[in-house]
Amino acid sequence: MGNDGGCGGSSTQYCGDGICNGSGSAASCSLDCGVDPDCSVGVGDDEEDESDCAADCDAAPFCGDGTCDPDETGASCPADCGSPSEVRPSAGCGLVGGSGRQDLTVTIRGVQRTYRVQFPANYDPNEPLPLIFYFHWTGGTIDEVLSTDGPAIWEVGNASNQAAFVWPQGLPEDGGGQTGWDLACDGEDMEFFDAMLSKLADSRCLDLSRVFSAGFSFGADMSVSLACCRDASVVRAVAPASGAFDQNNTEFVCPGLSPPSMRYSYGSVDPIYTPSEFNDVITFFHSQLGCSADYDWISVSPCGETWTEDSSTATCSCKSYRDCSQPLIDCEFANMGHTTAVGWREDTWDYFMSF
Repeated sequence: MGNDGGCGGSSTQYCGDGICNGSGSAASCSLDCGVDPDCSVGVGDDEEDESDCAADCDAAPFCGDGTCDPDETGASCPADCGSPSEVRPSAGCGLVGGSGRQDLTVTIRGVQRTYRVQFPANYDPNEPLPLIFYFHWTGGTIDEVLSTDGPAIWEVGNASNQAAFVWPQGLPEDGGGQTGWDLACDGEDMEFFDAMLSKLADSRCLDLSRVFSAGFSFGADMSVSLACCRDASVVRAVAPASGAFDQNNTEFVCPGLSPPSMRYSYGSVDPIYTPSEFNDVITFFHSQLGCSADYDWISVSPCGETWTEDSSTATCSCKSYRDCSQPLIDCEFANMGHTTAVGWREDTWDYFMSF
C-alpha cells in the first residue's frame, strides 16, 4: 500500500522520515541530512572518533575531562571546576623589582637563613603573581633541587613566566646532622616561612590569595605542617609528595585552623613511611575539611586515554573527596616507593593553577 505523506497519509515531517526537511541539518538530524565533518557540532560523524574529536565522540562526562559538569563542583572536582580566588595584591605591587633568580637572606632567631627566589623574565610590578614555595628533602640543598628534574614544577610549560617561586634552604638538624626542617607550629622554620612571605610581599607584586607549598619527603613533611599550622587564608593549597606528619614528635598537635586544600601523593610500598602514617594525614585533613565519604576519581598525567572514570587502578587515578570546605585529593600510587610519581610536577602545577 502506497504512502506518499507518512503514516496514514500524514504530511508531518520528522527526523528519520528519510527527508532532510527545511528545519533539518546534519547537527539536528544526521539520519536524514548526512554527517557534518566539523568537530564539536555535537554529532559523532563517520570521520570522527575519540582521538580526533572528543567534543563529539567522547564518553560520558567525568572529573578531569576539562568541563565542569552539572554534578561537579570546585570541591569535588577542582581539576575541572576550580575557580580563581579573589586577587589580594601585596604591598609590593607598583614597586620596582627585578626578574630572574636571586639569593636572599633573613635572620631568624639570630641565624642568617638563605632562600632563592625566581620571578618571571616578563615580571610586571603591577601584575600580582601566585607564589609557590618548594621545600627540599633530607640533606638537600637549593642547588640540588634545581638540578633535579622530578620536582621541577617551575619547568612545566610556561610556569616560569606565570608564577614566582621560592626555594628555602634548611639547616642541619641538631646542629650538625643533615639539612632538614623544624616542623613544629612554633618552630624556627614556620617563623622562617612567615618572614620569607612577608619580605617578598612587601617588595614584590604577589597575589596573597594564591600562595602554595610543595615538597618531597622531608619537604613534603614541611608542606603538611604548613597545612596544619597556617590557615587557608595564608597558604591556599599544598602538594606534599611522599611525606607525612612529624615522625619525631609524638606531641605534634595541629591547632585546628581552617586548613588549605591538599593534593596528597604517596606510594603503596614506600620504605620510609608506613601506610598508617599516610592514612593519618588523609584522615586528619578529611575531618578538618569536613569532607564526606564520597569521592570522584580524577585522572593523573601518565594515564592518557587508558583511564576510565570508574577505574580504581591507583596508578591512573586519584580520589577527590566531596563536600570539603577546600578540595582534598588523595593519590596513592600502587607499587611506588619513596619518590614522586611520573607526571607529579605537571599535575601539581595544574592543581595550583586551578585556584
